[in-house]
Amino acid sequence: MFERPDVGERAVLVHIDFTAHDDTEDPGEFRELVTSAGVEPVATVTGTRKQPSPRFFVGEGKLEEIRDAVAASEADVVL
Repeated sequence: MFERPDVGERAVLVHIDFTAHDDTEDPGEFRELVTSAGVEPVATVTGTRKQPSPRFFVGEGKLEEIRDAVAASEADVVL
């Protein structure tokens, strides 16, 4: 077998609720899936938008919030 690097073990989770869609997604279920994959959720950023931003998917303010959460928690990955 081969060894994998210990990367991506700490994650900032992002959950954006798009009001224009009728989908109801459970952030708790997402957190459980991440944990079952061996990743430690260290922060969660949530928000609401009418539709995805073409440039960043989230708005610029939310992007700053995600960036701050990554820096504060020393996360390896954003999901």
